Formats: sequence, structure tokens, C-alpha cells
Amino acid sequence: MRVPLSWLRDYVDIELTPEQLAERLTLLGMEVRGIEPWGSDWQNVVVGELVSVDRHPGADRLSLTRVVVGTGEPLEIVCGATNIAAGQRVPVALPGAVLPGGRRIERTEKMGVVSNGMLCSGDELRLSADADGILILPPGSALGTPLADLFGDTVLDIDVKPNRGDALCLVGLAREVAAATGATVRWPETSVEEALDDPIAARLEIVVDEPELCPRFVGRWAVNVRVGRSSDGVQRRLLAAGQRPVSNVVDASNYVMLELGKPVHTFDAGAVGAGRIAVRLARVGERLETLDHVARELDGETLIIAGSDGPLAIAGIMGGADSEVTEATTEVVIESAIFDPVNIRRTAFRYALRSEASLRFEKGQEQRLARLAADRTARLIRLWAGGSVAAGAVDTNDREPPPPEVAFRPARVNRLLGTDLAPDEQRELLGRVGIATEMARSGLDVAIAGGQRPLSVPSAAETLVATIPTWR
Repeated sequence: MRVPLSWLRDYVDIELTPEQLAERLTLLGMEVRGIEPWGSDWQNVVVGELVSVDRHPGADRLSLTRVVVGTGEPLEIVCGATNIAAGQRVPVALPGAVLPGGRRIERTEKMGVVSNGMLCSGDELRLSADADGILILPPGSALGTPLADLFGDTVLDIDVKPNRGDALCLVGLAREVAAATGATVRWPETSVEEALDDPIAARLEIVVDEPELCPRFVGRWAVNVRVGRSSDGVQRRLLAAGQRPVSNVVDASNYVMLELGKPVHTFDAGAVGAGRIAVRLARVGERLETLDHVARELDGETLIIAGSDGPLAIAGIMGGADSEVTEATTEVVIESAIFDPVNIRRTAFRYALRSEASLRFEKGQEQRLARLAADRTARLIRLWAGGSVAAGAVDTNDREPPPPEVAFRPARVNRLLGTDLAPDEQRELLGRVGIATEMARSGLDVAIAGGQRPLSVPSAAETLVATIPTWR
């Protein structure tokens, strides 16, 4: 998993160097395979200002620009983009610059004019998915500043083990940092402004025919959204984390998946039909073109999300092309569901179709995340795409099961580890990863799972005490 440290710091304070943090996470079982300076491949790319933008004397579709970069005379650079104007600050690849992918920029002649470098798009720098125009930088960006100083980051490549699905997200890793340092975890804000005169119950009905395979489904509805590009900052975060930006609405769901580890899907509400969603097994002969543009014949063991006109998605694995959010979409249905992990694993295997969503569902999901992720996604769509959010949510099962409890013996921990940790100290260590303890009638402590930490047998709690360092 790729973890940009600037993003991780949204959820926990980090005072360690990347190398120190990597060492402590590795001791906790989160092996850090590499530390990548994000932006290290922007060699000789600096902030410049456009002094003038004139028509190229020999080509109607090219512009001849003059750019200052803080030192020396203005540089003449030929550019084909149409979104540039005098006074803008832009990334300038100087002669000798090397861009991501190894592309080298040299002084070249273009239609009879020497171009002393290149103005860069976000796509060329892997800072955004926008390849149609030059990346426009904040007006206050200091001339001559290396782009790595402006947008650089440090990305940890973490090997999250199969039994630690709870750590396959930024909040989960923030809990690990908190365990190692004693810091406090900050959860993302989930409150969202709702249109109180627009109750969701009047718009959406959800019927679950297979509750064993889908124990909870939370739906929300956004209206009058404007689908477009996400901000450059959001795109940078997604790209640094290894996720391709798509649009502000789709990016919101992917952003939440990376934050909370909870996959969320967004449908064009127009494809749902009559505002009714069914979670059922596929019928003989039903087909679905998935988002990878492969038409698939569905078997009768496949759990699907269906509208009145047929399948919308293979549940927990991939949505359908006919219901995807596009620039024409104005209303969005948000799906945040819990699916049986064994069924998801089998279905993904049968179709040879694994996704970021199925990877997480296969490891199991905590039920309370369904509502949290739905609300968080609705909030981000409201902030990033405008419009309004219908009041309330349709929740097929808002009775969350109690957290698992296991017997926990502080004395046994000390015997196993050869330590002399007081019971209160052991309880404090467990509390760092969101696990509470209380006294049982037998006089034993009972550890109660919090967050998503796997905790099903006594040895799990004892192992946690062994792996959580006591450094501060």
C-alpha cells in the first residue's frame, strides 16, 4: 500500500523522520518495503511566470511565450496549450530536465523558433490526470522554486499482511502510528449538510434478498451535482497513493476507500430506475458490462446490485458501465454495503476479476463503517461537486453487532514475554489501538475490539501487547 505522509498526517501527528517511522511500523508488523521521495523525478523543473503569450509566427496552433524563472533573462518557450495567459505561474522544465518516465527535455527548434524548455501539464508531471492544458500554479509560488519543494512528499510502501485488513487504509495506519508513538488518532469529518425538505425515503428503496451475503446496505442520494475534475490537490493525493483520478464524484468514493478502508460505489441515479435497488442473486441469462468494458454472463451464484431494468454491479467487486457516473450525471446514489467476505472471494475468483474493492471486502469489514463511509462520501461530494444531499439514509440494518470479547490475562502476558508490565500499563497499550478493557465477573480482563483490529482469540490480545512498543 502506498501511503503519502502528508495525507497520513491528516489523521495523526507524526514527529518522527520517515526512516524512524518506517522502523517502528515494521516492528509493529507493518513492514515498510520502501521510502519514496515523491517528486524526486522532477529534475530541473521550477516555478516560472509567463511574461507574455503571443502567436507563434510560423504555426497558428502554437504560442510563443516568454517566461521568467527568477534568474537570468526571460526564456522563449513554444507551447501548444490554450489555457495559458500572461501573469500565470507555471511549471517550467528547463533544458536538461528529466520528467517522470525518463523523458528528457532539451533546447529544440519548433517551426523555426528555438524553444528553451517546456511548460508542463499536470499529467506530464504525474500531479494530475489533466493532459489538456498547462498546470497553473498558485499565484504566490516563488519564482525559481524547484517543483519538488512545492509539491514534494514522502510515500511509504507498506506491505499490509493478509490478516490485517483493518490497516489497509490511512486511518488504520494512523492507529498503528498512534500505537508506536502515543499520539491521538483523528477521524475524518462525516457530518454533511442535508436538504431537510428532500427526504431520501421519498427517493430510494433498498431490498436485500440475501441478508447472509449482504448484512447491511446504506444508501444516500446527492442531487444537482456538477461532475468534473477534482482539485489538483485531491488528484495529487490519489496519484501519490497509486489511485487514478476519474472525476470529483468517483474520486470522492475512492478517497473514502483509502481513508477508511471501506469501499463505496456511486451510481448514476438515472440508471437505477424507479428509485429501487435490489441486492439479489443473478438470474439465468443476465449479463453485465462491467467498468473494465468486458461483457460478462452472470451465473446464479453471483450476488448483484440491481435496478428495475437489471444488473447495476457485481456486488463488492465492480460496477456496471451503464450506471457509471459521467459528466452528464446530475444525481448520484451512494452505496456503502457490507458483503460476506467468502462469497466475494469466490465470486472474484470465478470471474478472474479482482479490484481494490474486492481486495478489502475479502478481508472482512466492520459493520459500523457502512454508515460512516456513506456519510463521508456524501460530505465530499457535496463539497467537491456541489448540489445537495437528500436528508437521511436508507439503512437496511442499523443494529450493529456487539464487538467481540476475549479473555485477557495480564499475568500470562508477562510469563510469555518475560516482562513485568503492570495490568494498567498493559491496558494502556491496548487502548492505543482502540481496544478497551473491563473487569469480568471471573476477575479476568476482557478486551473489546475497537476500530477494525482483528481480535478473536486470547492470544490476539496478548500478541498486541507484545508488538506495541512502549516508546513515547
